[in-house]
Amino acid sequence: MKKLFLFIVVFVTLSSSAQTSVYHPFPDGNAVWNIGYSFYCWLPPYDIGGKSYSITFSNDTVIGSQSYHKLIVPFMPPATSTCGGGPAYVNVYKGAIRQDVAVRKVFIVPSASNTEQLLYDFNMQVGDTLKGYLSCYYAVVKTVDTVLVGGSYRKRWLIGGGGYSSIYLIEGIGFTYGLIERYPCATDYPDYDITCFRQNGQILYNPYPYTTTNCELITSTNSIQNKLFQISFYPNPANDKLNIAIHLEQGQAGSLLVYDLTGKLVLSHTLNESNDATEISATSLSPGMYIYKLNVNNDNLKSGKLIIIR
Repeated sequence: MKKLFLFIVVFVTLSSSAQTSVYHPFPDGNAVWNIGYSFYCWLPPYDIGGKSYSITFSNDTVIGSQSYHKLIVPFMPPATSTCGGGPAYVNVYKGAIRQDVAVRKVFIVPSASNTEQLLYDFNMQVGDTLKGYLSCYYAVVKTVDTVLVGGSYRKRWLIGGGGYSSIYLIEGIGFTYGLIERYPCATDYPDYDITCFRQNGQILYNPYPYTTTNCELITSTNSIQNKLFQISFYPNPANDKLNIAIHLEQGQAGSLLVYDLTGKLVLSHTLNESNDATEISATSLSPGMYIYKLNVNNDNLKSGKLIIIR
């Protein structure tokens, strides 16, 4: 019996090791990253601006004898904040990338440049500083572990520094802070977040498992995006109460999710079609900064910073 138990332990250990020893290359086509973007307006009326957009591949190009895959945003909706609004954009070019699988690195030529820079290094160790295009002088690797992605384990690097504690680099997916957005070097930077990743029609990454998403490519202002302008979330900063005014059509269900800066869910409230306006107690939240997400039918419509003061 002891021999059998020892065999099982060794087998599981070897199997787990094998899962993490296989390198998962960065995709070079048929992939979609959906990004949530929000920022807090520090001037009256102290509102939150936000939007969601996709990043995907366009046609290939040659720069300096090297072949690259172009990255584009098919549709960039207007920001919703009164202090940072702007027009919508179509087919926004975000740069061109190539990968060197042999050295486990990905390189980028930014949209306003012809010079290649390091984008991702999937060889980093604990204590290494983030280098290249994404770099910030105090962004370092805090931990290296694995995460289950699409049925297999991939390496994951926790990048920390400057008060941001839940930004990861995931093998074969990229930087969870907006994919190609630089590490935030100040606490008042806009917030970016990969809300899902799909490759070859399969959703491989969904950081919010308590919600569902089809991770569709965002290509236009649709009914979901239009509802951004029908949501009122106030006050912010807040004290003991939060107010949400949102119009939900018949059959729709919504939710407010509030996370602390480590990514832990600290408040959840369900909305339904009868809740045109609702008041939510925030007394369980300690003073500080949080991230909120307003979802309708499991699609993230609005997100941003929530500040609790007392």
